[in-house]
Amino acid sequence: MSKLENKKIAKYATKPLADFSCPKSVVTMVLFPSTSFWSVHFTMTTVRKFFLLQWKQKHHLTHYPIINVESDLDYKIPFTPSKIYVYMDFSAFFCRPLGMLYHRLGMAKSTKFSNNFFKFLTHMYNCAYDIYTFSMTTTNRPDYEEMPQFVTIHKNDPHYLCVPSLHVTIACGTYIFHKHYLSTVLPEEEAAPRIEEIRQEAVAIVESVLFVKQHSVNCVPAALYMLTATMPEDFFPKETALDFIDMLFQNPDDLSPEIAEETRNHFKTVYNQFYEENKKCGKWQEPVKNWLINHAKKTNQKL
Repeated sequence: MSKLENKKIAKYATKPLADFSCPKSVVTMVLFPSTSFWSVHFTMTTVRKFFLLQWKQKHHLTHYPIINVESDLDYKIPFTPSKIYVYMDFSAFFCRPLGMLYHRLGMAKSTKFSNNFFKFLTHMYNCAYDIYTFSMTTTNRPDYEEMPQFVTIHKNDPHYLCVPSLHVTIACGTYIFHKHYLSTVLPEEEAAPRIEEIRQEAVAIVESVLFVKQHSVNCVPAALYMLTATMPEDFFPKETALDFIDMLFQNPDDLSPEIAEETRNHFKTVYNQFYEENKKCGKWQEPVKNWLINHAKKTNQKL
């Protein structure tokens, strides 16, 4: 191993992911020829199939039905404004590991990994779009203006795309993707702590969507089910999904043990409902669409 490679390892191998620059990573991925196609393709997909989709609806250019997907359990989870910092770290969260690999391995060695990751992200947005264009979904957000982050989100996010939650899908999916593949480009002793860093933040981000009231307890299992149903069988099987659910809300300072257990059980019940129904359906979307139809009927909403 060369002295230059040894210096890279010494400098970047133990540097916390939080210390890697997200903007610099994004600019590098967009401008570097071997990664520009998939990074730009992903960006354009998010613009067209997430942001513009909502704004066209808001300005009455489209007329999809919109239903509220909350349940009584949502009101047992306290609105916790301080969690907004975790929630808003979402984009940086999935970019920083790519920046780490770029610095640690160099762009040439990290290109294939980065491109495969952007393909995965694009696939998730395309899958969610199939549900969003069947019915849009929303929740009740607190009218809270004490922190500028909430003002920004509530002003700029029409809040029509809740089921399935892409915040949850991408947070959990980023952890699972790196759990599968990071050890293929890094030594195991280096990959393992990186994967644990990603796992901890993925769990925190998934929890945050409920604490800041951007999603309901029904959005989470739909997101996890979408990961299972639309990816290869060994990527996020049922057992892994249930294990991930068990990781959530384990801090008693955030949520009482009783409510935490009730929430995890709800996630498992809805996830299992989707999973079992999918065995009888021709398309993965059908269980989610059926759930939306039934929820609208039970809550006297029009779909």
